[in-house]
Amino acid sequence: MLIDPTNSITRKRLGISLLALLVLLLYALVRSYFHIGIPCFFRLITGFLCPSCGISSMCTALLQGDIEQAYYLNKGLFYISPIILYILIQEWICWLNNAPFKNSKKWQILAIFCVIYLIIWGIYRNFL
Repeated sequence: MLIDPTNSITRKRLGISLLALLVLLLYALVRSYFHIGIPCFFRLITGFLCPSCGISSMCTALLQGDIEQAYYLNKGLFYISPIILYILIQEWICWLNNAPFKNSKKWQILAIFCVIYLIIWGIYRNFL
């Protein structure tokens, strides 16, 4: 599905997307230089690492081109991140075009796989 830049809704949503991207990049810069990040509330409450603990550090390392460091910050999420990124891009394109996301059996299976994988990863990283 292509993006239609002549559509006014699409243009507004592209602007929102650009603003969100700028905010994320600003957060990455602040996190890199000042070592200030968003704490994991799951970890603060339970003391355990959630499946996505380290995602901010992992993304910052990827933005800096340090793939090895990104891998070590969250190995489980590193493996599944291409799938999650693909799903997010597909949903973003549908949102830009004001089209419903195609909720096919394939997407449902993929989503269930991701959830089960992240649950197993969360257990593995804390107990094994």
